[in-house]
Amino acid sequence: MTANEIKKAYVTAVPFGSLSIEGLMDTEGNYYVAARQAASQLQLTAHPSNAVRSLERILGEGYKRIQLQVEGTKTPSTVITLTEFERLLRKADREGNEIAQAFVRAMVGLSLTQLFSDAFGIKHEQEERQAYVKAREVHRVTFRPKYTDHLKNDGCKNYGKEVNRIKLSAGVPLKPIEELKADEVQALNEKEIEYNLLRKLGYSHNKALRTI
Repeated sequence: MTANEIKKAYVTAVPFGSLSIEGLMDTEGNYYVAARQAASQLQLTAHPSNAVRSLERILGEGYKRIQLQVEGTKTPSTVITLTEFERLLRKADREGNEIAQAFVRAMVGLSLTQLFSDAFGIKHEQEERQAYVKAREVHRVTFRPKYTDHLKNDGCKNYGKEVNRIKLSAGVPLKPIEELKADEVQALNEKEIEYNLLRKLGYSHNKALRTI
């Protein structure tokens, strides 16, 4: 597949208790929601043609347009990742959007990845799922804050670039932590352990990254 080639996506209904939304899965197993579907479901705009613009305004910096060729359609659709969809739900929930609040209540104790996997028939063993959740939690609570502290102390202004550098060192995709697999999160955690030890030994940021 070339860099400009648009991936194909499959669609299915993803239930959230009594609610439902059309979920998308590309050929690599990544999950998305169509921009128009998200905006329409949450009643963010009265005009479908304004959906992408509405999401760009709400999600702000960091939102990137992605297009997929959804099965059964003739033209590509603009979509958002599960991470962006969750950000959208959380923000709309805080702003009093009753539909978003209903979705958030339905998600208690569950993850979007779990709900989409179940809807598409992708089975995860309980131990694998727990390993995934544990690895993410360790990263969020233990390693990410330390790495961020080092970057702050070094006066770094481009956190995203430096976070991607350690992901490259770990050999994991340049994706948000929520979209990485359990073994990928674990690999990233292990690299961050090495990095933190080297920083304690007096290594500079760049030297530590070159060493791990």
